[in-house]
Amino acid sequence: PSKRNQSGTVGVRRQQQIDRRGDYEYRYSYWIAQWTDGLGRRKTRSFSVHQFGEKKARQLAVAAREAGVKRAKR
Repeated sequence: PSKRNQSGTVGVRRQQQIDRRGDYEYRYSYWIAQWTDGLGRRKTRSFSVHQFGEKKARQLAVAAREAGVKRAKR
């Protein structure tokens, strides 16, 4: 992976969201797939690391991107 793409797959990235509520801080991690549909609109799907686990969430994001690009026929 390069500096610009740490996931190794174009259009797939890992993101961490921090939610601060008073004295508490919650961290949510996601793998996000992004592509452009056939009409030029940006589409995204996200998969929670908490729900699926690190490896499965990444696999789901890669599969979602591949399916989206295939549907867009780009």
